[in-house]
Amino acid sequence: MIDQIDAFLAAVGGILHLDPTAIQTLQTAPYGLSVAIWILLLGTVSDVLGDSPLLFIKRMRPGRFFLAIAIEAVLSIARLAIAILSFWILLLVLNLGNPSLERVVLILGLGYAPMLLSILMVIPSAGPLIGRVLHAWTIVTILASLAVALSASPWQVLGPCVVAILLILLARRWSDRVSVLVLSRISRRMVGVDVMQRTRTLDPRLVMSGRT
Repeated sequence: MIDQIDAFLAAVGGILHLDPTAIQTLQTAPYGLSVAIWILLLGTVSDVLGDSPLLFIKRMRPGRFFLAIAIEAVLSIARLAIAILSFWILLLVLNLGNPSLERVVLILGLGYAPMLLSILMVIPSAGPLIGRVLHAWTIVTILASLAVALSASPWQVLGPCVVAILLILLARRWSDRVSVLVLSRISRRMVGVDVMQRTRTLDPRLVMSGRT
């Protein structure tokens, strides 16, 4: 078990350092997809905790706190699913390697490694800045992962990546709006209050989109 954790951390370290050899090894290894899925899962958990009212747990009732966590988890999973599907469709439209959905999960999963650190966004004052740095870092690692997968230079895949990111951001804005509306109605029916108000103020991405 310890050896597996050490191997996982070593793999993540290679990705974070943008080591093309380490990324290629993971993309061609039989366990590469498992590593990518674990990064996606743990990165999502870290992102949820980073956007959660974790520092205010003593001031909140347990039910309200866990409901806020559950709602943020739903939003994070929706964003991740949209990112994967959008990227896959774009690669198919541009005829870049004709990748399978499994291959796209592998490429994006490895590129998602910086988000393992997103729990640091819970730090007061520094959280928003840390979030911006991690999102920029994630874009770079996805770019590196895609370049390795296509045996191309980062500059050759920069255009498709920029288009994909813009489409993903637009899709996220729409999905967040719909998700917030649906989850607001559900929370009002279940607990009698709109818990999305607190969630919106805790999530900088929703704040920046004007839904506070």
